[in-house]
Amino acid sequence: MLLGCVDVGVLSEAAADRLSANPTDDFPLDYNPDAITAIYRLTGGQPYLIQLICHSLISRFNRQRFEEGREIEPRLTLTDVETIVTRPDFFRGGNAYFSGVWSQCQEEHADEQTAILRALSPHPNGLSAAELMQTSPDSSRTLEVIALLEKHDVIHHSQDRYRFVVELMRRWVA
Repeated sequence: MLLGCVDVGVLSEAAADRLSANPTDDFPLDYNPDAITAIYRLTGGQPYLIQLICHSLISRFNRQRFEEGREIEPRLTLTDVETIVTRPDFFRGGNAYFSGVWSQCQEEHADEQTAILRALSPHPNGLSAAELMQTSPDSSRTLEVIALLEKHDVIHHSQDRYRFVVELMRRWVA
C-alpha cells in the first residue's frame, strides 16, 4: 500500500498473528483463534490497522475491567473484534490511514478511481471487470484505472472478481 511516497508493506498472516496475540512475552490477554483470523481478514495485514484494532480491543478490555469493575475473562473474541470495528469512533481513530488512501486515489484519474471504489464498496464479494466497466464515468480508461488501484494494493483480482485488499477500507468507503 502506498501512502504518500512511502511503501508500507503488509505482514504475513503468521506475523500479523504474532503482532496481535503476542506483542510481548508477558502479554496478559489471550485471543480466540477466530478473533485473530478476523483481524487479519479485516486489515489485509496492514500493520497500522492491526495496531489500531488491537489498541482498541485492549482499551475496551481495560475500561470494562478496571473502570467499570466487570469480572471478565482476559480473552478477546470475534464478538469483541466486531464490536470494535463497527463503532463510529473506530474509523475516526483510523482516519489517517483511510483518508491517506482516499487522497492518493484523488491524485490520478480521481473521478474514475473514486467511482470504482464507491461501486465496489457495497459488494464484499467484489465485482467483475464487466460490472466495473459499467460504473466508470470514462469506461475507456477503466482497465487502466483498475490496474493503477491494483498496483497500489487498494484492490485485487481473484476468482474473476475485483475486491478491496483491506476489508476495513471497503467498510470506510461504504
